[in-house]
Amino acid sequence: MKVALFGAYDRRAPRYRILTKGLIRNGVDVIECNDRSKPIPLRFLKLIKKHRSLEYDILFIGHVGQYIVPLAKLISRKTIVFDVFNSLYETIVIDRKLIEKGSYKAKMLFNLDKYSFKLSHLCIADTYQHKLYFSKTFNVEENKFEVVYPGSDDDVFYPRPEHKDETFLVMFVGSFIPLHGVSFIIRAAKTLEKYKDIRFLLIGRGQTYNEATKLARQLKVKNVSFLPPIKYEDLPKYIAKADVCLGIFGNTS
Repeated sequence: MKVALFGAYDRRAPRYRILTKGLIRNGVDVIECNDRSKPIPLRFLKLIKKHRSLEYDILFIGHVGQYIVPLAKLISRKTIVFDVFNSLYETIVIDRKLIEKGSYKAKMLFNLDKYSFKLSHLCIADTYQHKLYFSKTFNVEENKFEVVYPGSDDDVFYPRPEHKDETFLVMFVGSFIPLHGVSFIIRAAKTLEKYKDIRFLLIGRGQTYNEATKLARQLKVKNVSFLPPIKYEDLPKYIAKADVCLGIFGNTS
């Protein structure tokens, strides 16, 4: 089987690395048709030109590919598989609240999600709950979706010696979006401040970063440190130093 990766996907993204290596390790011949030129019309023209010389069985569109799917449907007669990963509407309108719900832009994002699902032959979700959400919210048959769970790149993440000191290190790594709920981590750290051997390390930047640092100053938290984003390949070294690594605590839907 030959799979063509198509679109403006980010080769550095963990999801891209994991799915690509998974395909290759399962004997699939993977070829690429990638372009990230700006503006988008130029990107489309370059993708169309590159696509003409491709021979493949499946056209695979990575995230964020909602606006790529219609182009793929227009120029390809082969099976189209779309790795949804997340909904643009849910991410931008519901969770991050960057666009007002009910606005023209919000409706446009909703329809971009919906028709990218309908135009694809198969859509991939990263969790079962996302599969149900996509199907119910956008009125797309459930059997249109399959689940490929989030994984990790085992060329980067693998067991290694611990590098701990005497303190109990609680670590969070993320992009500080509302979904992550960093403010709850900071408030939890405040309640644990009396335990001098516990400290928190929050790594990353993003939408709620300024809000989070402001809250830390207001609460006068002494056991929390902030660190800028680190290289993907360096992340395991930090994990090896931590006693606990935190996940998601946001209270958005």
